[in-house]
Amino acid sequence: MIEIPEKDRQIRNQVRMQVRINEAYIANRQWFHETFIPAAEPLNLKSDEELFVHFLTLDEMITELSLIDPMLPKQLLPVDWEGEKVYAELQQYLWRGSASTSRHPRITIVLSITNSNPKLQPLGWSFFVITKKCPLAT
Repeated sequence: MIEIPEKDRQIRNQVRMQVRINEAYIANRQWFHETFIPAAEPLNLKSDEELFVHFLTLDEMITELSLIDPMLPKQLLPVDWEGEKVYAELQQYLWRGSASTSRHPRITIVLSITNSNPKLQPLGWSFFVITKKCPLAT
């Protein structure tokens, strides 16, 4: 039996991990387009509760991807890396959805980047729902 050197084994495992992460991004993009968007659109016709659930779902997906992806510099990623594109697409939709909720009379969603270093890609998003009409104040 041929023994594989430890360094080669580590490189092989890193490549396998990158492939799995890339596949996770591709699978999430497919689910996003085939399931999430058809269920969420049109945003302006959704109730506050429906919007909130959609934002929670999307935020959960972004968080899960950011937890499995070490977000390596571009020069260390494979040429066919989809992570950055998918991550940007999900973030853009989250921002778009946030803008559409500003037309809702009772709900505002405020997004904040969880990474404080502006030179790094955000690690995830946090959002807060602020109701404009508090039941206790009426």
